[in-house]
Amino acid sequence: MIYQMENSECGLACCAMILNYFKYEISLNELREIYPSSRSGYSLLSISKVLGDFNISSHAFKASVRDLKPLSFPLICFWESSHFIILEKISKNKFYILDPAKGRQRMSISEFERHYSNIILTFKKLDSFMSRKDNKKSPVLKYFFKYRNKLGILFFVTALLYVIQSLVPIANRYIIDTNFKDDSYSSRMLFTILFIFTVSFSLMYLLRQIYVASLKYIMDKEISYDFMKHLIYLPYSFYEKRTLGDILFRANSIVYIREILSNNFIAAILDLLMIVVYAVVLFSFSKYMVIFLISLSLALSIVMYPIIKISKNLIDKNIKEKVNVQNITSEVISKNSDIKLTGEEEFWINKWDNFNTKQLIIGRKLDIHLSIVSSITNVLQIILPVLTLIVGVNIKTFEQLTLGQIVAISTVSPYFISPIISLSDNYIQLMLLKGYFLRIEDVFNTKSELIPERVSQDIKFDKKIELKDIWYKYGLFDDYVLKGINVTIKKGETVAIVGESGSGKSTLAKILLGLLEPNIGSIEVDGVEKEEIGQTLYRKIFGAVLQNSTLSYGTLRENLTFGHFVSDEELMTNLNSIGLSNVVKSLPLGLETIIAEEGNNFSGGQQQMILLARCLLSKPSVVVLDEATSSLDNLSQQITTSYLSEIGTTKILIAHRLDTIKSADKILVMHNGEIVEIGTHRELLELGGIYKQLYSNN
Repeated sequence: MIYQMENSECGLACCAMILNYFKYEISLNELREIYPSSRSGYSLLSISKVLGDFNISSHAFKASVRDLKPLSFPLICFWESSHFIILEKISKNKFYILDPAKGRQRMSISEFERHYSNIILTFKKLDSFMSRKDNKKSPVLKYFFKYRNKLGILFFVTALLYVIQSLVPIANRYIIDTNFKDDSYSSRMLFTILFIFTVSFSLMYLLRQIYVASLKYIMDKEISYDFMKHLIYLPYSFYEKRTLGDILFRANSIVYIREILSNNFIAAILDLLMIVVYAVVLFSFSKYMVIFLISLSLALSIVMYPIIKISKNLIDKNIKEKVNVQNITSEVISKNSDIKLTGEEEFWINKWDNFNTKQLIIGRKLDIHLSIVSSITNVLQIILPVLTLIVGVNIKTFEQLTLGQIVAISTVSPYFISPIISLSDNYIQLMLLKGYFLRIEDVFNTKSELIPERVSQDIKFDKKIELKDIWYKYGLFDDYVLKGINVTIKKGETVAIVGESGSGKSTLAKILLGLLEPNIGSIEVDGVEKEEIGQTLYRKIFGAVLQNSTLSYGTLRENLTFGHFVSDEELMTNLNSIGLSNVVKSLPLGLETIIAEEGNNFSGGQQQMILLARCLLSKPSVVVLDEATSSLDNLSQQITTSYLSEIGTTKILIAHRLDTIKSADKILVMHNGEIVEIGTHRELLELGGIYKQLYSNN
């Protein structure tokens, strides 16, 4: 079962499952690198092309539910007219499906018919097909190997505690069989040993807990840091295709992974060891009792297996539904003003409640199954000592057991069964770990932005930036949204980019800023290619305020400086130049005023002015403004435009208000991803083309 990690990659996840079914082992991350997903998803044709590249032929056709039974499985089914799933098999009128969004499911005919869209894709391996073994190691498990020595110490200490614990039944046997007397020398010795044993056990247990706490801290700190560092350096496209709630859930999953690795993983290994240790202790008393307890354990395993199997499926679903609840919660919080303005509070409450109820229902089912496991194990632990006493008395005549041995067996038997019970619980936790691993590994396995060695320590923009034959599309099977873009931007120029919505203006800006990488073409700064400069240094040439730029929670000073030291005098000079100093002076706390998340305690115009001030504080060589002054009043607009003209910085303006770019040195008119007109305001009006039409409408 392979889950989709992006909003629109169900088709690619199905491809990955089909390839793995045919013994070509490949991860979804690896497949995504070869076939980047588009914002609109995959079609049957693109799925067919992907599989064709791996020498698997496919055939798409319409088929009713009745037509599916005689076909060879697995199949890819078109689902709810907007999704793809795999039909694994049909057995006894039950349909077994693998849904990349929801996991493994079993459905009745009527339930399957409600979702099935009557289109399937069948497969056949070609003679040229070759299987493959994927030997890639988990990037998360490297932490386990890194701390293997520390975990080894923890393992040894815990094992020693278990061994000391196993001495209790032997002591019980000795006390009973030696006819223990309070005034005997043996009594004093026994109390001394018992005291030493108790103190030693308590100290070792305390030291173990302190060691575990320290190990958790070290692992949690390193995993969290590495995760956040990798997450921040991931390409912009990663964030475009995932929801905020999903990313937050992945970040929070680190805590669960650390807990399970440091507790349950060690415990699972120790449980196996303790089964052997206590089996040896029991065997020294009675081989028949060992046979009895092993038989009881096997019976317990047979009973528990189907419950644990169902629990695994519920765990997968529960994680997925938790992600959905996180998504809708993030959406409700971030869109609170829109929700209030539209008066749709009840709609969003109901929407959230539907998602939350689904998660709670699955959570309840999971809790019930885990409660069944817990009930069986608790009952067994209660009756097992009595049961072993009864069995011990009955086999006493066969093996000539003493009363002390029978009591010792009764004491040991729960210890023997307990690790088996614990194994089932730890197995469930390790299955839960796998679900969290998938989401963490999706981050770690996604390539971060490469930052090659730069050509010069002080590369600057002195002459021109050239975009040469730039082509770009979001997905491998998508149409190009930028086509053959050739632009030269000279130092000090003001270049405006205009066009209808969807013409490619913002995409071109993101390409220029290095947020997106062109599929074809190159960008050069003073004749040096961007790849040679390095991503970080290249981006420092620019300052930008984009449509989706927002303020962060923190003080006004922190939002302006982003951690760099800037004097109050320089800050106020900068704010004054764009007409914001009076606003800051009117605030009781001035630069220390707390800005709410996304700047909600400031007006739209004030937010844009703060963002613009932050942009200009870094003294960029090129300023890119994508509708960055759309919320300003006319006076503020004039002050800002005047200041930008005075400083002589190269400016790239993307605007719908065409009256704001009349004075631009060069205007690029875009249409369907192409630059169709270039010129000044006057030249383009005289041309009488698309620009004149846009200006007239504006």
